[in-house]
Amino acid sequence: MEVNRLSASISSLKILWANQNIPIKSSSEKEIKRVEMLKKIKLPNDLKFFYSEVNGMNGNYPDDMDDNGFLFYPVQHVLPYNKEFNSNNLDMNAVYIFAEYLHKSWWYAFKNGSDSNTYRIMVIFSKDDFRFISNSLAEFIELYLCDSPALYK
Repeated sequence: MEVNRLSASISSLKILWANQNIPIKSSSEKEIKRVEMLKKIKLPNDLKFFYSEVNGMNGNYPDDMDDNGFLFYPVQHVLPYNKEFNSNNLDMNAVYIFAEYLHKSWWYAFKNGSDSNTYRIMVIFSKDDFRFISNSLAEFIELYLCDSPALYK
């Protein structure tokens, strides 16, 4: 986990969201662990840190979004790829959706690696159409902050 880079990215994110009147809340370590246990998921350390600082767009879920059409899910609403797409794809078992664009026009998810520090972030355009865009939540947030074309199809 690149703590300094991630902290800086989250600080910039907080400023952007505050300027858009998006409520900013944190989630406790206890709540994050409860969600992991309840949903049987393992969040990468970067995502745990993110949710401990900014619990997604908590006040906006599920019907609102930022000025560009993005919705970051609160930790309580992170969901498995296979549940969202009603799929049994074993290759997608470790994939969890944490954000979406334009009311599910497409989704952003992380795929867990071999330990709690490795993961990849992908953009999912449809059930069978996705591409990896980052190995770092800090980089993903930076792409989001500059409205990078890498986030879009």
